[in-house]
Amino acid sequence: MSDLRTVSGSARPEGAIARADRLFGYLTETMNMIGTITIVLIAVFVVIDVIGLLFRRPLVGVNEFMELSLPGIVFLQAANTLRENRQISSEVFIERLQRRKPRLTKFLYGCYNLIGAVFLAGIAWLLYPKALQAYTGGFTRGAQGIIEIPQWPSMALVVFGGAVMAIQYLLHALRDYRAAITGDTDPVDGQEAIV
Repeated sequence: MSDLRTVSGSARPEGAIARADRLFGYLTETMNMIGTITIVLIAVFVVIDVIGLLFRRPLVGVNEFMELSLPGIVFLQAANTLRENRQISSEVFIERLQRRKPRLTKFLYGCYNLIGAVFLAGIAWLLYPKALQAYTGGFTRGAQGIIEIPQWPSMALVVFGGAVMAIQYLLHALRDYRAAITGDTDPVDGQEAIV
């Protein structure tokens, strides 16, 4: 694959941030896929559990597995949701500002993304000791002696997903600040360029 991108008819070398962003996209897509597969597994376990209830033989541990999986799923898929701009947002004010002052709008988006990066990095930082404690302490959910599911994988996914999302916010902030300074917002593959 060439390190050149054609934008508006001119070729320019792909910048280091653009390459990192592209590679980072593969990570967020993989995390999203793992989250989706986990959702399918939960659905299968719930169906098996319901069928088992009909025959008075429910599947043990389904509730505990769902309880521990949901936070991990959310944080596995959140970074890709952000990357693809599929998060819920209200753009009534910002659309008007975009038409009148596009550079100011990009600067405000950069501030928003920087705040998001700090917030998610803070979540990852604060939850890391708890995840480590759950791992070293062997904390579990479930009925002792029947089924015990370790808590640390779910907490580790929240920490990892939060850190990845913080990096994604930071990449968006770099893109937006660059566009605010240069006014260059050439679209690349449906997204704005990061060079």
